[in-house]
Amino acid sequence: MTIAQLVKEKGLNPNTIIIEYNQELVSQEKWTEIILQENDRLEILRFVGGG
Repeated sequence: MTIAQLVKEKGLNPNTIIIEYNQELVSQEKWTEIILQENDRLEILRFVGGG
């Protein structure tokens, strides 16, 4: 499964998140190229507005 497939499966809006893959930020253009493997570290951060 690629990062892009995971984002779609989880129903996440790709325009409101950033992804860190094995401690490196990954641009959205590369999400379709990275195939997730066992023991990879994935962190998904969502932008939240407030006031």
